[in-house]
Amino acid sequence: MVVLALGLIVSLVATPAAAAVDLTVETSYQGVEGDSQAVSTTVTITPDGPTMKDIRIEIDETSSSFVDFNSFTRTTEPGTADINITYQGDGVYVVEELERGETITITFEAYPRTIKAESLDVATIQIDYVQNGQDLDARSRASVSLENSSYFALQSEQSEVESLSEQVDDQKQTISGLESDVEAKEETISNLESENAQLKTENQQLQSQVDSGNLWGLIGKALSALLVLGLAGSVVYWYLINTGDLEGPEESSGGSDDDFLED
Repeated sequence: MVVLALGLIVSLVATPAAAAVDLTVETSYQGVEGDSQAVSTTVTITPDGPTMKDIRIEIDETSSSFVDFNSFTRTTEPGTADINITYQGDGVYVVEELERGETITITFEAYPRTIKAESLDVATIQIDYVQNGQDLDARSRASVSLENSSYFALQSEQSEVESLSEQVDDQKQTISGLESDVEAKEETISNLESENAQLKTENQQLQSQVDSGNLWGLIGKALSALLVLGLAGSVVYWYLINTGDLEGPEESSGGSDDDFLED
């Protein structure tokens, strides 16, 4: 029987009791949308089992933050509950007991030591208490995202500026290419206009030559016609004389040579 009793005692000591407390932590960080870099933190504690007694709540800062211990406030629910809670300062509360259905809510502000981290822990929460005659504890950490901090907002704006700058460079290259095409087309048009002007000049010169050639041709034709008429008149004149239809020049009044001899 002594052996059985010792075995029972060892069994009870070796079996740890599970913590029966509901501990929730919420954080809020406004970043560039607010006027402060504070991280608002809310800790809610309520029994998830029998009554909790001799409760000690300790909230502390981390290596990446500091806690404003003057910002602590607390509320209890229900409002009619007789909960004896005392704030000892530096984030430490003591509570005589907390029955099932009763809740303690603690709020405070913490400040990150850097805003260049995407997320960090701003506080640690530890609760020591007695439940069913056993000493128990519960721990948690208050974590927050800093993605909307001014640092990341600046990074985002710089990325946007770089993206817009790249778009502007691309548009400049496109415009430069279009300007080159316009210049090439303008040069082509100028060359065509020069060629057209040259062709007009050559055409005018050819037209002048043609007009001059036509004039001399007409003059040649006229001279040829006059020459032909002159030859035709000479032939007719010669013909009329030979046929007797046209008298020749009158003979001299001195008579013929025969009359001169007779005398």
